[in-house]
Amino acid sequence: MLSSVTYQNLRNTQNFIKSPELVRDLIKLSGINQEDLVIEIGAGKGVITQELVKTSGNLISIEQDDKFFPTLSSFSKLNNCSIEICDFNDYALPKKSFKVFSNIPFNITTRIISKLTSRECSATDLFFIMQADAAKRFAGAPYQRNTQNSVLLAIDFEVSILRSISKDFFHPKPGVEIVFCHFHRRFEPLLTGSDWQCFRDFVVYCYNHSTSIIHSSLKAVFTNKQLKIIGDELGLLDLRPADLSIQQWLLLFAPYKSFVSQEKKSKILGSEKRLKHTQTTLIKMFRSR
Repeated sequence: MLSSVTYQNLRNTQNFIKSPELVRDLIKLSGINQEDLVIEIGAGKGVITQELVKTSGNLISIEQDDKFFPTLSSFSKLNNCSIEICDFNDYALPKKSFKVFSNIPFNITTRIISKLTSRECSATDLFFIMQADAAKRFAGAPYQRNTQNSVLLAIDFEVSILRSISKDFFHPKPGVEIVFCHFHRRFEPLLTGSDWQCFRDFVVYCYNHSTSIIHSSLKAVFTNKQLKIIGDELGLLDLRPADLSIQQWLLLFAPYKSFVSQEKKSKILGSEKRLKHTQTTLIKMFRSR
């Protein structure tokens, strides 16, 4: 369970929607219907819950703060709705396909999206009311330059910003721009099998070993002759990692997969895991201060 301090921090980063009309418009935009199993994360005061329960086939509303249970308990009396008072991170997701519709707290956005976009998760579509800057980081191009996360996510998901949302619809009014964002799981991922993790390690290595242009990280991977051929045929080596589209990353990955020696690949293998370990260590150090 979360500490009282963490609960307080969570409340301070959640901006509740005041308008049922807005919620109805967003649900209509999402296309959610009676065929769908929907999970709502952070039900709060039930403004979204009361509209989702009318539209979805089955609704699971999750709320970790039990102070909202008296308000939400009335929905559990309906045949198509269940209320779960728990931390979403501890919640066991359904094995069958489902969709998510949620106004998520800003400070746990990354944790929630990481869980829902994993390959073990059966979610097909995620609809988030979220901070605009965060949505752009996950979406990458054409909203901004690609990030490491947007490139990794693009293998399995298409991310689009459906509309902006006025700050006046929230209480308290947020100090940042808010958007409605859609994460759609591809029916056919761009990579499968061992290529999936191999590509992720390749991208993480390039993003974290590039001093400027992509050539600076690739020179330790490819031979000079290979780099010349890649430069002549693809013309990508003078670009920064953030300037490459997902299609261009896949073009770079193809010669890496086929022509780079296993010895050099072994240095790149596990790059994503090592980065996550470093990030986790830094977070623990920050929290202990």
